[in-house]
Amino acid sequence: MTRHFPPAARGAPALLAVLMVATLVVAGCDRGSQTPEGGELAETPSPWPDDDATPAAVAPLGDTASPGPSTPSGVPTPGGDADQAAARKVPEAGEPPPLDGLYSDDELEVARTMADYYAWLMSHPNTDPELVDKIFDEPRESGYEATRREIAHGIVKQYKDHKWWWTNSESLKVVDIEVLDKRARNTRVVRIYYHRRTDAQLIDVKGEVHSKRSPGRTAVKEVWARDDRDSPWQTISVLATGRWEKGDR
Repeated sequence: MTRHFPPAARGAPALLAVLMVATLVVAGCDRGSQTPEGGELAETPSPWPDDDATPAAVAPLGDTASPGPSTPSGVPTPGGDADQAAARKVPEAGEPPPLDGLYSDDELEVARTMADYYAWLMSHPNTDPELVDKIFDEPRESGYEATRREIAHGIVKQYKDHKWWWTNSESLKVVDIEVLDKRARNTRVVRIYYHRRTDAQLIDVKGEVHSKRSPGRTAVKEVWARDDRDSPWQTISVLATGRWEKGDR
């Protein structure tokens, strides 16, 4: 069945476009340099399917491309009953989800492990931004304006500073995965199919809603790499983001 992946919405925040407009190249054999098959490169408006809306709250520091704290765009709206909002507490982080799946040879298990871990980061603002390094790594090439790891660091730090977190972030599930290229032993080019089954909201301790995410299906083409068979898989690049229909998977 032919699948169509329309380009990401042009209404995505201009800042993220600036951050992510860079020529992304696929890591080659053992993290060497290689262009993906067909030369199919595209910018993506999001560091992760959970966060199309959140980069509006991330601004560059000075004239650099590194994300930094700022106030959210738009006017926050009440998150529910005033008494409930006043009593709302920041979720305690506790223990993060296990990362054993990053060592798996099953790409679907790897993708689900990454997604569960990032969803946990997004729903607990008392976490250390350095935990992002567990699932993201830097590209092995030069010329990037800002990497996914840098952007994710900025988002997690900002949520911690402002005490923001996503509700229902765990509703984003990995449905399936396509392995597009596995010719290099320690590199994978994959397309991951996500399905968000419920609404999600970015809220604060007052119950105010700073952003919303609706149910939907997202497909993300990205590059993973590892140092060797005994090392964990990590995401190093995102090549394209699009939508998929129910009949596609």
